[in-house]
Amino acid sequence: MKKFIGIVLIIALVSGVATLNVWLKKRRIEKEYNQAVVLHEEGKTNDAKMLFEKIKDIRRFNPYKEDALYHYALLADNEGVDDQKVIWEQILNETTFEQRRAVAMMNIARISFESQRYDAAKEQLQQLIDQYSAVPHPYAMGLYYLGELERMQGLRHYLPAREYYKKVIEVNASQASVSLARARLGEVNIALLFSPVITPESRSYTVNPGDSLAAIANRFNTTIELLKRSNQLTSNFIRPGDQLKVPDVKWKMEISKKHNTLRLFANDEFFKEYLVGTGKYNKTPVGTFEIINKLTEPVWYRPEGGVIPYGHPDNLLGTRWMGINFPGYGIHGTWDETSVGKQSSAGCVRLINSEVEELFLIVTPGTQVLITDE
Repeated sequence: MKKFIGIVLIIALVSGVATLNVWLKKRRIEKEYNQAVVLHEEGKTNDAKMLFEKIKDIRRFNPYKEDALYHYALLADNEGVDDQKVIWEQILNETTFEQRRAVAMMNIARISFESQRYDAAKEQLQQLIDQYSAVPHPYAMGLYYLGELERMQGLRHYLPAREYYKKVIEVNASQASVSLARARLGEVNIALLFSPVITPESRSYTVNPGDSLAAIANRFNTTIELLKRSNQLTSNFIRPGDQLKVPDVKWKMEISKKHNTLRLFANDEFFKEYLVGTGKYNKTPVGTFEIINKLTEPVWYRPEGGVIPYGHPDNLLGTRWMGINFPGYGIHGTWDETSVGKQSSAGCVRLINSEVEELFLIVTPGTQVLITDE
């Protein structure tokens, strides 16, 4: 009996020691995992990645193995492409969390896209948006990359591409995805506008006897320059029976003083965003205005007096001027590209010259300009 009791005590002691060791190991892993999370939050990504990598490779008694693997994958952008793909495939195969499965599938598709394996990327992206529409960020990025696949096939694919970019903005999953989509949407919108491709913002027009570009521009509230650009005309000469693409759109601009951006809208839909400079010390007026005049190669009249001709180093107006119905204020160009994106002017709104020239070609007097503090 005593021998039996002794054996039981030894077994209990050994079991207790083993249980204690497992508990201590789990506690140590938990402590290291929490330390890695803190390092990540503090921006010490290399240290965090090394610790997550260590934890993910601990096989036994590791309740944080999957968590560490996932966080390691998020930080492993500097790993080789094939290594990244293997990690994300492992997460996709092993995790039960829908969020992580969606992120894994999105990254697998992204890696295929960046590796120029476009057929595989398209299939993976379609699977992503079909299965994970309830997980906003991966879903939005899936739409974005599908738009990229369309855009890369050339101008005739820009219309379906922009529909994908619009959906990304509608999902509004993250600032990053929305910013990417807005930038690309602006790019494809301008390319379509300046091409002969008929879009929802345009129509086909048959030139009648007696028509001129000036008369057509006036009838459709557009510019001669835009008609020439979108129809690839090298002169103002047109003939009866010619087919022209003409804009069928009402333009509007919204300027944010807080973000120093100008957004161009076509029929109340976002069209393109530009970075602008606004007035120092909040001098740019707030309200609803309209374009009242447009000048090419403008002369600058100093507020304190004096006339500075176009092209002079002291002329601050750049290559174009669009005045608004607030005396002395308008939208103009600048040669100082470092002055956009911040409060930098005496009160006017400034863009780099190439972008103010683009806007100048599109909008007409009467175009609404909304300026806000937000």
